[in-house]
Amino acid sequence: MEGHAPRPASASVGIALSDPTIERADDLVNDAETALRRAQSLGGKRAELFHTAMHTRAVSRLQLEDELRTALNHRQLRVYYQPIVSLEDRKTTGFEALVRWQHPAHSLISPDRFLDTEDAGLIAAVDPWVLLEACRQASRWRTEYPLLGAFKMAVNISALHFASPHLLDEIRAILRETKIDPAALQLEITDRIAMTDPQRTADLLLQFQRLHVSTAIDDYGTGGTSLTHLRSFSIDLLKIDRPLVTTRLSDRASRDVIELLLKLGRNWEIEVAAQGIEKTGQCEALRELGCRLGQGYLCSAPIHADAATHLLRAQVAPSLSASRPV
Repeated sequence: MEGHAPRPASASVGIALSDPTIERADDLVNDAETALRRAQSLGGKRAELFHTAMHTRAVSRLQLEDELRTALNHRQLRVYYQPIVSLEDRKTTGFEALVRWQHPAHSLISPDRFLDTEDAGLIAAVDPWVLLEACRQASRWRTEYPLLGAFKMAVNISALHFASPHLLDEIRAILRETKIDPAALQLEITDRIAMTDPQRTADLLLQFQRLHVSTAIDDYGTGGTSLTHLRSFSIDLLKIDRPLVTTRLSDRASRDVIELLLKLGRNWEIEVAAQGIEKTGQCEALRELGCRLGQGYLCSAPIHADAATHLLRAQVAPSLSASRPV
């Protein structure tokens, strides 16, 4: 197309080497496909060589895929909500939606135990479900508590979902179905996902903003996004990578990085939030540096929707009392 340079081609490659233990050509092809799925699950645009550990892992993932399909069919998945708070007064300004699996045999399972099913494709069903449930809940809260103001519901978009050609259509459909104010929704992708294909990332983030949906880069510092790329992305929020806060905030170099990001955020009109706040000292240090927003176990662990509703009700109660005539 005139005016647009062609994008470079990219591909993922799975490689399997023949050996005397392989008797059928189909087995060699299957091994290559296993390596290919591994390459794709690691972000694509790479080659992976098959080894026996991949087969063991693939069998384990297939078993987990079957269990997760059952979880979806039997409504065992839950959305929990971690508050995002103002570090100045600890008031909740929004929530990050986080999926949990209410496993009948293993109690509540966190996503790091099962969201690696991207190579099996099950995340294609989990991601839209979480987005829909989170938007439904946010719409209820915004209707019930209009005094919340600029309340945000943050939802993570996985690598596989972000790569889907149907993503924008899904978002439009969910906005229509839930009747949520698009400005109340914030879509987050990780630094690593953003850098898989920076040009496509820039295009999609711009499309999100044209829908009046907020955008964020999560875990900044893990994927190698340069400041040049960051400046080209249409984002509203930058989330500081957790290790900078949890383990190295006392380090001068780490404080300098956080201070630089906060300064860039002010200059570029991008909000900056800190993740993984676990200690009072971390919160105080971040406030001194000028960080306005944060989340972490010091503020609150992820909580069930009922507990989150109670938190919001308690937060708006003083405003409701003040607005009643004497």
